Amino acid sequence: MGGQKISQHKKIIAAGIFTVNIVLLDACSSGTQIEPNAIQDNAVSKQNIEINKTYFQAYRDFLLSADIDSCHDFPIYGYYLLDFNFDRIPELGVYHHSGGSMGGYFTFYCFNGEDIVPAVLDEDGEPVQISDYTKILANYDDRKIYLLKEMYLLTGNMNGTYGYLKEITSNDNVLYCSDLLRLDVDYEQAMETELANGIIQYDSEDDFLSDSSIAKCLLTESYENGNWVKISPQEYRIIKRRLIPEENSYVNLLDTDVYMLLRECDIQITEEEINSLFSKWKGMK
Repeated sequence: MGGQKISQHKKIIAAGIFTVNIVLLDACSSGTQIEPNAIQDNAVSKQNIEINKTYFQAYRDFLLSADIDSCHDFPIYGYYLLDFNFDRIPELGVYHHSGGSMGGYFTFYCFNGEDIVPAVLDEDGEPVQISDYTKILANYDDRKIYLLKEMYLLTGNMNGTYGYLKEITSNDNVLYCSDLLRLDVDYEQAMETELANGIIQYDSEDDFLSDSSIAKCLLTESYENGNWVKISPQEYRIIKRRLIPEENSYVNLLDTDVYMLLRECDIQITEEEINSLFSKWKGMK
């Protein structure tokens, strides 16, 4: 994505203070003042109440604006709340979709203490978007987040003909998306193989990577010391499986109930739906 470099300093607040009562969320939307004694069980200080109100109200105002991501070609289909840095403050995923076989992608936002800003930046400081075919894998034991997009086609729908592995890391309280691996198809080589006629099909990326007969059709690279280095498909698979074993305890953050799909694409979300979305977030804690 183009645009000016974005600098942000996300406010990190210690985990454990965000036991937000649904009464608080309702009051945030209505503007009602909440007193500390209205929060039952583990009373929350006035300062923490104001923090919770602030990020909720900031997201609410942002979602109620009519021009979110107006520069994007694909319409908005829904919104997700995700936690990329394990601080229990949600990042906002905006879900765009073509409405057809082209699929869609996510863009991400967060509250930095003052404004809603892009949440995840690439190494050039530009906002990141990821395919909706990407798994956002959270390892809660090691506190790591990986983005895994796997190829499943050699020719055909572009969604299926590329893959990548990235890691989301925090630097000075800003989230960055760091490249690890990328995979693409050499279309000229692919069209010369019998795979172009659909004679051979595989169910997974690992099957393609493991087949030496089609290795020449795959462009596989590893990001090392600021440069892309060509590696073999077998090496790609080994590195991927070292970081993301086939049998693992990672959680795909997109497999969550904390989302809100719009009744019709690109319509404005209602305040009632926003309250419902944050009620789901509160219930996940």
